[in-house]
Amino acid sequence: MDTLSILRVPLDALHLDPANARQHGERNLEAIRASLASFGQVEPLVVHKPTQRVIGGNGRLAAMRALGWTHADPVELDVTTTSPVRTQMLGLHRNLDTMPPSTGQPVALPFPRFPKSLQEIATMLALRSTTTAFLLSLMFLLGLAAFSPTARAQDVDPRDEFFFTAGQVTGVITEVHYDGGQVSSFVVKDANNQTMTIKVKPPEQAITTAVVAAASAGRKVTVEYHTTGNPPELVYDGMTVYY
Repeated sequence: MDTLSILRVPLDALHLDPANARQHGERNLEAIRASLASFGQVEPLVVHKPTQRVIGGNGRLAAMRALGWTHADPVELDVTTTSPVRTQMLGLHRNLDTMPPSTGQPVALPFPRFPKSLQEIATMLALRSTTTAFLLSLMFLLGLAAFSPTARAQDVDPRDEFFFTAGQVTGVITEVHYDGGQVSSFVVKDANNQTMTIKVKPPEQAITTAVVAAASAGRKVTVEYHTTGNPPELVYDGMTVYY
């Protein structure tokens, strides 16, 4: 198994990497110095063995020198080999893949992957603003109003309350029910012997006359209806009688 050994070397023997991808400002160096002063060196520097150039930990090397340290603990990496461990160490500590150069301008990083769930999308969005959340909620409600067939005024009968749908049934009228002398509902049996009860709201004399005549003669009818109420009822909209 390929292993790396931590050494103890003088700071004067190590060299900063002029091509280091991660640039350290004074504020960053101050934080590094404070960490080293409080906790010491907790992670080895990574050094290019042939040149003793630091390829991982340039900020810490500069902070160590500023603190007056004389020695540090590095790991020497011989990049002339193709060892998997050494190749991985070089890729990590050069910071070329994980940390873009510091230019003082925003850097667009590649999106790591597509989200796999709504929860993950919500986490990525991180909606911290109540105003943003309110606007998105309002947009969602407006979208429902625009695309839901139950929300368009031209599609909704004024008598509707819930679950508006429209349909028709063809068959014969087998039962008629009255309220105050007017037909309040009737039953239609279709060709499959399935029955549907149609409500008449409000009862009207013209509807009563047409329903009674068709029922008495056993005529085939096609009744158009819509649904209303909760639970829904089938409400009469019109009827065609076949003679």
